[in-house]
Parts: sequence; C-alpha cells; structure tokens
Amino acid sequence: MALYRRYKTLADREPGVIFGGRLGEYRYYDMDQVIAKALEVCERRQEEAGTWSGRQKS
Repeated sequence: MALYRRYKTLADREPGVIFGGRLGEYRYYDMDQVIAKALEVCERRQEEAGTWSGRQKS
C-alpha cells in the first residue's frame, strides 16, 4: 500500500486527469466492474461541472 499512496500523491497533483481502473486504483477488477466504475466517475464529474442531465433511457 505504500507504493499506492506514493502514486496517489502524484496523481492528486494532476488537475483534469482521471486515473481509474485496475492501474489507477491499484486493485483487481473484472471488466464489467471497470466499465461500471468508469460510468460512475464520468457521471459524477459531469454533475460537478453542471453538464449532466441524467442518464438517457433507451
């Protein structure tokens, strides 16, 4: 975990960059989990920016 904390400290210094997935979070994910997490992060960022209008229903 010490290595993760070092990487996290460096990543926090990079504004506008999203580090995610297996390497960005330093943990194992199945592909469906990676996609779900990526969608969550994108939705949250858009909500924070005021550009999210909600998920479109098909």
